[in-house]
Amino acid sequence: MEKDEIIIETAEKFINASEIENKIRKNKNVSISEIELNKKNAEKIGKNKGKYITIYFDKIEGNVEIILKELESSLKNIMRYLNVKKNSKILVVGLGNKNITSDSLGYLVIEKMDIDNNVYKIYKEVEAICNINTFEFIKILSKKLETNLIIVIDSLAAKNIERLNKTIQITTGGIAPGSALLKNMLEISERTIKIPVVAIGVPTIININKFLKEKQKDELIVTSKDIDLEIENIATIISIVINRVL
Repeated sequence: MEKDEIIIETAEKFINASEIENKIRKNKNVSISEIELNKKNAEKIGKNKGKYITIYFDKIEGNVEIILKELESSLKNIMRYLNVKKNSKILVVGLGNKNITSDSLGYLVIEKMDIDNNVYKIYKEVEAICNINTFEFIKILSKKLETNLIIVIDSLAAKNIERLNKTIQITTGGIAPGSALLKNMLEISERTIKIPVVAIGVPTIININKFLKEKQKDELIVTSKDIDLEIENIATIISIVINRVL
């Protein structure tokens, strides 16, 4: 199991067995799932304990206002869960590779974001490009700025092709950047950095090897044909919500 898969997919069999409670509600064409993992259940599925909110929509067109409303409500929910004080120092970090469309979510959100006196924003390239470890970068920067909260934005991997660019996950459980493609990546979480972390992710890629009849030597990672437009729209929605909440 990869660290940056969607919680709904990772915990599916435990949810079906009622070992993990999944609170689901619908707002017209948008579905909202809320899961809170205790230490025992978190260990079962290889995640960190905490709250995971997943917003799913079949399409953005015609649902923008609802998605904005539900995403804003979810982010505020997470902030209350972490007991984030007003005027807390917040570092927002966009991760990924801006030259690859499916991995440019973090960059686009940071570019569209506004900043206030208590909010810092920065885009961090993948280690293969800048040769700077993402975990160390965020840990050192957050300590230097004396931040009270870190918000990390990154692309995720999906198991279900129907979730590509149609799901937004917000969690206090952290994230392991690049773990969809590489093993043993250092996770960015409160457990490792000692500062509360909120991870906002969107599944933009899927490994299709398991769908193929013939085994492939290399992993085949694909995305949707409309990724350019979809990633731009989702980045805009996320940036608007962050601007409203922070």
